[in-house]
Amino acid sequence: MCQGFPNETEKTVPLFQCEVHHVHPHKFRRTMATTAIDKGMPIEQVQRLLGHEKIDTTLHYAMVKQSNVKSAHRKYIG
Repeated sequence: MCQGFPNETEKTVPLFQCEVHHVHPHKFRRTMATTAIDKGMPIEQVQRLLGHEKIDTTLHYAMVKQSNVKSAHRKYIG
C-alpha cells in the first residue's frame, strides 16, 4: 500500500510512493464534470466551469449515466 504516508511532520507523499498509477488531472476534470451532470447541473454551466469554448468538447468530457437519461426523459417528455 502507501509507504511513507505523511505523519504530523510531513505534509505530502508523492503518488509514486503510494503505488498510484495512471492518475492525471484530466481524470479529475472528467470525474468532476460527470458528477456535476449526474447531480443535475446544466451542461452549459459545466461547459463554462471547464472553460470549454464549444459544448461538443464538454459532451466528450462528461459521461452520462443511462439511468439519468431515462429519468430526464420521464421528467421532461413523459
